[in-house]
Amino acid sequence: MMSNYDQKVKKIRAHNQPILDEFQSWLEKSGLAPKTVKNHVENIDFFTKYLVYYEPLSKLDEADDGDVSSFLGDWFPTRKCVFKPD
Repeated sequence: MMSNYDQKVKKIRAHNQPILDEFQSWLEKSGLAPKTVKNHVENIDFFTKYLVYYEPLSKLDEADDGDVSSFLGDWFPTRKCVFKPD
């Protein structure tokens, strides 16, 4: 049985997925190379994981400049080298 926390994480990931899908579609339509599109989408997905686990249970469309600043300034540089996508 899933914990309440796990259920909330699953719900937020489901909420974020259409946003990621739309972002990917927009990038593809812009004419970027497939590898560039993939890298950008993976980076934003990594940010969504930060929002769920480090900024507990935050949705992508709820992020503000403070979240982005903390992620890019502190969290991302120390964890990107050990991150392995799902």
